[in-house]
Amino acid sequence: MPETTKTYEDLLQLMKSSEHGFDLDLIGRAYRLAKEAHKDQKRLSGQPYLIHPVAVAYILVELGMDSESVA
Repeated sequence: MPETTKTYEDLLQLMKSSEHGFDLDLIGRAYRLAKEAHKDQKRLSGQPYLIHPVAVAYILVELGMDSESVA
């Protein structure tokens, strides 16, 4: 299965289209904190480390987890 990189914008779109009431302010704060904390980190592939937590958050939204779990 090919890997597709999910962006923060993809995550927001998924949350906005969900029937769950996500706390977008909380998610945004968590994203900005992670972006700053990992700004200089790279994965072995050379991609920014931040793609990993965003991808995990996307999966958690798909699984129906709440805002606190996603953040």
